[in-house]
Amino acid sequence: MLDELQIERPIVHGHSYGTAVAIEYAKRHSTAGVVLHAGGDHDLTPAWEKPLLRLFLALRLYRVPVNDGLVRQLAYTVGFHEETSRAVVEDFLQSNPLPHRRSAWTTVTEAFWGYDGRSTMDRIDVPTLVIHGPADGIVPVEVGRDTASRIPNTVFCRLERTGHVAMIERPDAYNTLIQALVNAIREGYDLETAVARRLDD
Repeated sequence: MLDELQIERPIVHGHSYGTAVAIEYAKRHSTAGVVLHAGGDHDLTPAWEKPLLRLFLALRLYRVPVNDGLVRQLAYTVGFHEETSRAVVEDFLQSNPLPHRRSAWTTVTEAFWGYDGRSTMDRIDVPTLVIHGPADGIVPVEVGRDTASRIPNTVFCRLERTGHVAMIERPDAYNTLIQALVNAIREGYDLETAVARRLDD
């Protein structure tokens, strides 16, 4: 796809488990910038996820309609900030149904459980934003902050009043941060300066 679009150095964005994908891509390929949201380079799996997914796999529950009450309880409890409106949460849940194929569930267990990319984070040498919500009950904000400390050219952004999906909960603020990264790359600004400028506008 990048070849078809003639993009040699993309800005790579990773969310949740996708941060591991973005990190490993940026270590191996030329990129212009990186955004890591609600994840990091280690400890991406909450304690409750392994037994829950193992139960789903053992009982093949992924083949039947998921208990909406359970999914919603998890979303409201660990995924979103308490001030996020129900309409936003419900729209997110409706737009992101859980998969019904075993392969989608086993990919998580095989590819991401135990992921630890900390030892080679210095390979990421491009402007990087690490964005995390303090109400994230899936990946603690400390994981994001710790990840940012290992990337040479990074700015850690604690986006208040958000949980695990800040881009849904506060899209304007999130897009402002992304635009700051784009500006820093295009204009050659220091990333921290670019973020401060956008937030001051």
